[in-house]
Amino acid sequence: MRRWALLPKGKSTHPNPRERMMRVFSRSRLIALTATLAACSSGGPQSTGDPADLEAYSFMVGSWEGELEYLDYGDNRTLVALPTSLSCELGADGTSLDLRFSYVEPNGRVETSTERLTVTPEGLYMGDLWQIRDSADQVLAGVFRVVLERVGEDNGQMATLVNSIIREGDELTITSTVTYISSGESLQRNQYRLRRSDRAPEHR
Repeated sequence: MRRWALLPKGKSTHPNPRERMMRVFSRSRLIALTATLAACSSGGPQSTGDPADLEAYSFMVGSWEGELEYLDYGDNRTLVALPTSLSCELGADGTSLDLRFSYVEPNGRVETSTERLTVTPEGLYMGDLWQIRDSADQVLAGVFRVVLERVGEDNGQMATLVNSIIREGDELTITSTVTYISSGESLQRNQYRLRRSDRAPEHR
């Protein structure tokens, strides 16, 4: 699984970077929130081809530093926190955003993962295809919000997966929640709490 939307399933030890990012923001990479996404390959999703479609997500562009806290799959109780940084920039094709995550493991080893955000006619592709459940922005207040949803697997069970991406000024929070279809049980699988570390121009 990936950390962007869910974390490595069924493991109590730290998964590899591809699993962290998006199996989960799955079963491909963010899943990995892995190395390079399927979206980056020639067989990946087709974007709308209009750079203007990315405008709603450009509030993530820049450099960010903070922490990733995730709920371990082994017991669904243990919380693990890792120092994390994110660099988000416009992709070379001009129609996608590249999100590069870096994590510091408890043993000091640095792991990296890359995610690509692409707007498609069917929805938003980021490791998997997500539907946009809600979005809003208050530009003058520096507040932006996008809520993504899809049905997928978490820890061996089918579930409704939700990713909420919120920016408030210089703070960016990405929260992944899970609601199991069979039991109705809900939990927060992971959360990125990041602060802007560059002085790039403000989102407009």
